[in-house]
Amino acid sequence: MNLTEDQLRAVLREAGDEIAPDRVRPLDLQSQRAFRSAARNRTESWRRNRWLQGLTAAAAVTAVAIAATAIATRPGDHRSGTTPGTVASGIRLRGVPPYYVLVAEPQGNRVTTVRDTRTGAVLATVRPPRGDQFSYAAPGAASDSFVLLAANQRNNPTGVYLLRFNPADRRTSLTRLSIPLTNYSNVISMSPNGSEVAVASGSDAPPSAKLPASLNIYTLSGRLIRQWRDPGTICISASSCLSWGASGYLAFLWTDNGSNRAEEGIRVIPMAAPSGSLLRASRLVLPFPGHLTTNFVLSGDGTMIAAAVLVGRGSAFEEFSAARGKLTARFWPSVTSEAGYTFWANQTGSTLIVQAPSPRTSLRPRFPFGVLTRRSFTRLPTPSQWESIAF
Repeated sequence: MNLTEDQLRAVLREAGDEIAPDRVRPLDLQSQRAFRSAARNRTESWRRNRWLQGLTAAAAVTAVAIAATAIATRPGDHRSGTTPGTVASGIRLRGVPPYYVLVAEPQGNRVTTVRDTRTGAVLATVRPPRGDQFSYAAPGAASDSFVLLAANQRNNPTGVYLLRFNPADRRTSLTRLSIPLTNYSNVISMSPNGSEVAVASGSDAPPSAKLPASLNIYTLSGRLIRQWRDPGTICISASSCLSWGASGYLAFLWTDNGSNRAEEGIRVIPMAAPSGSLLRASRLVLPFPGHLTTNFVLSGDGTMIAAAVLVGRGSAFEEFSAARGKLTARFWPSVTSEAGYTFWANQTGSTLIVQAPSPRTSLRPRFPFGVLTRRSFTRLPTPSQWESIAF
């Protein structure tokens, strides 16, 4: 059950205590930056566009960093209801997913765990097939299921797995899905009813490979239902850039490496569209470079897009109508040029799980992890390292 805005206001009036920033343990960013540098180096050599390089740099920072004390403002309204740097406490986190999967790579050995959202405690460790490691996680059709992408030591994808977690005994089960992959399959997403999986390919291929980006839809048995292709890139970084909503639309982030910038941005495609051209079948909702972003999520009902964006010389979390791209709300505008990160949105988009830059660089940690509403931010235990997170 999700809090309504009136209920949230009532709870906030009753909650008078606040968490001082200096009571939160510092976040070790250095190890995360080092851990992500290898992946960043693979792509920077062929990303020539100045604005795209800026996005990649922002993504490399925010893939480590996380979401700040939040104040929501509506477009054009820069007033806030709380003091920058304060944290709302005492809020019951109703409707927030109880678990999440974290794919991390401490000291070169990738580890995948199921964690308690509220406490950060590790509930289960997921072992990949021998010789492989998990490289990407996406939400499943229920709060206790996820889909995982496995890769070998050369980072070539080897399989898609359905992970189920039993909270009663903390056991996990892995089922390999008969979904074909290429060496450039790097992002996956499961349909809300759990019957189909979308696989995005080609995003990691260098221009010399001359491979078009493709978006394929498979049944769990591996039958290809739809395939759309065009020259370009689906997802700038392999994280939170392919999102499937209950509306029957799949949203993805698209760039074509500068050849036709008018088509670049967040696009949506109906799952009933016939196979063929990806651009002709999809519709541009949020164009670049007006709101630069590397990650976003659809609300549960598929009507809203929540994204961490770079706006001018600052950053914010913004929500847009998935139908028209109209800006409907702005959460936590900041003067920092480091964009945040969006992991999850509830059914209507009124509640997010994010990482965001703090309003002042002196606050510790600079990038906390937590639940963001239009009027408050509730801190959650911040994971120190991660390659991919799925709620």
